[in-house]
Amino acid sequence: MNTYYRRYLSKVMLFSSVLGIGILAPSVVSATEIEGNAKVESANVESTQADYSSAVYEEARTAYELAEMAKNQINLAIADMNTVIADFPSGEITQENLPAIDLAIADWTAAYESAKVALDTVYHDELPVILAYQEKNELYNDSGTAPIDNIVQTYSPESFSEDLEAYIQAVEADAMELIEKANAYKNFYEAHDQFLLAFDEYTIGWKAGNAGDPNDDYQNTWQPTINVLQNFLFGGNFDIIGYSDSQLQSMTTLGEWEEFVAVYESAGNEAITSANDYAEYLNEVSNTWAAAKEEMEYAVADFNVLINANVILSGRVDPLSVQASGMIHGMSSALAYNLASLRSFPFVEWPGETVYRWLSYACNAQGYQGLISGQSRINTVTNFPEFQASTVSTTISPLEVYELSAPDI
Repeated sequence: MNTYYRRYLSKVMLFSSVLGIGILAPSVVSATEIEGNAKVESANVESTQADYSSAVYEEARTAYELAEMAKNQINLAIADMNTVIADFPSGEITQENLPAIDLAIADWTAAYESAKVALDTVYHDELPVILAYQEKNELYNDSGTAPIDNIVQTYSPESFSEDLEAYIQAVEADAMELIEKANAYKNFYEAHDQFLLAFDEYTIGWKAGNAGDPNDDYQNTWQPTINVLQNFLFGGNFDIIGYSDSQLQSMTTLGEWEEFVAVYESAGNEAITSANDYAEYLNEVSNTWAAAKEEMEYAVADFNVLINANVILSGRVDPLSVQASGMIHGMSSALAYNLASLRSFPFVEWPGETVYRWLSYACNAQGYQGLISGQSRINTVTNFPEFQASTVSTTISPLEVYELSAPDI
């Protein structure tokens, strides 16, 4: 067998094995026929080789064109998500804008969910197109028909698949953190609004004309009743317990004296009973305010944990319950002292003596003077940080796709 024939047969067998073409065993033919057949087969092999090279390249080329479109979709989805994260409505997360915070968060969440769907879609639908192009190019390079300088890596960064997965996880975590942080601020603002309202109600609860003493009987009736003896010594009268000066001047017997003492005791006890009711009311006002402060302290503690902040609620003290207790103690002590004084110097029925005169020089008396005043200034919040949105914790480089080179045939 001559050299040309062996070379021809070698090529035929190579491409036949690649293309799955069977080869018939050679029969005995003349040298002229062999040479002619060899030329025909050589032309066929070269044509088959060209068809194969073209097919592998065309598949890789189609994969490239699809990858270009996929790249644009992926980069657009990433850019949209970055825009959504950057557009978080930080400026709307304020105390003054509290009524609109829920809507602001809801609008942003809707935008984020839309961007998230787009990002998930390109991860599941478009990223495989990028990876398929890489596989087609590798087949093209392995075929022996690609030019020696054809690209090896079809896209960059080479770790983009892993980078995109990490980015999707990061933005999801970042979005949840932004929403949780905004809700933490909203909850704090709501608690603070309730705290301000509670302070207003507390203040109304102890100021003059409050529901527990709408007519200010504490100043106008109860204290003057207890203090009537002391006031008499300084030019006052007993009108508040039902005795005029002329009545007292006409009273000359021990029985009338004892009746006067009984009336004073009854009026004083009635005043203290009313004051006790008022004290219970004031304690309720104080307790409600204490509960509001406690709730605010919880809100501060929760906020500090969630935001890693150092917000402080000042410790101003409410004196109302102490004053309510002092009111009862003071009035009761004065009444007890005055009754003891009256009974220690019982009236003596001397000629010309009257109860009025007896009270003026035979009676020693104490009084009680008090004002009800609660906490005048609210507990202030300090070190409260303004809302600031965090940036995306993981960034990703834009995807690049490289064009393959045509075969040199």
